[in-house]
Amino acid sequence: MKLAKTIATFAIMLMLAIGLTGCGSATQDLSDHALIGTWNWDDNILWQYTFNPDGTGTRGLPDSLQTFNWSDQGDGHVRMSVIFFLREEWNYSIDNNMLTLDSRQTAGLTYRYRREGAAPTIDPLLVGEWTWDDNWLYDYVFYEDGTGWRGLPDWIETFEWTVLEDGHLRLDLAGGIRENWNYTISGDMLTTVSREFAGVSFNYTRAGAEVALSPILFGGWFWDENELYEYVFYEDGTGWRGLPDWIEEFMWTVPGDGHLRFLLTNGAREDWNYEVYDNVLTLESRQIANMRFSYLRAE
Repeated sequence: MKLAKTIATFAIMLMLAIGLTGCGSATQDLSDHALIGTWNWDDNILWQYTFNPDGTGTRGLPDSLQTFNWSDQGDGHVRMSVIFFLREEWNYSIDNNMLTLDSRQTAGLTYRYRREGAAPTIDPLLVGEWTWDDNWLYDYVFYEDGTGWRGLPDWIETFEWTVLEDGHLRLDLAGGIRENWNYTISGDMLTTVSREFAGVSFNYTRAGAEVALSPILFGGWFWDENELYEYVFYEDGTGWRGLPDWIEEFMWTVPGDGHLRFLLTNGAREDWNYEVYDNVLTLESRQIANMRFSYLRAE
């Protein structure tokens, strides 16, 4: 008798739960509601919310979806009813295809989602190819359609990109990985600073940007400790250095007064302070302490 009463009580509760789950949405016209559609989570684009016009929905990863019913309670308040009598109350706001859900039950519980299929916001200044300062073989390429790639000639990683707000760059990579960067562009220089890892920043130069050269360096220079070792600077920004039986080619530029930069064929970059006085070229490394060489102008 006690067992039968327990079962009956459970059945009544289950019916109430089903009724509560469905209540609200059945009497509402949600066909034009702003929430309708699929939204990708900021932290993992594979995790999605889908709100259907009939007041039903799903959320979760593709292989682990949870169903719910939802209804609009007015004033930016949405109610979601899920299994086991669980009811969730959220404040929601939508701005430029970005959905923010802020729990009305748990302080500080906030999530952001982007509408699936929404056209990305593009910064025209980012469009194009950028070369990493630390390795000129490593490039970033941003296309106008919000796609792009980065990497080395033998290793390429594709992504989708968008600008969420001024100076905030988002990259969506394979496997649901998402990166967020602050960025600034000054002339032909791009600087990115991670919004997720402190102290992580990179500098890039726009590919094809006009390079600054110093005519005083044009020509050949012999090392004062071994006249067989020579530097040659050409007017087109290319050059070479080395011995008669060992030559290393490079590209060179002068990023600032007294600052000489070499881009080597293996992707490495060298930075030197330079000074020319009385046909003597002095190079002092900006990367390795106490590394200094002198060269004599070739006649």
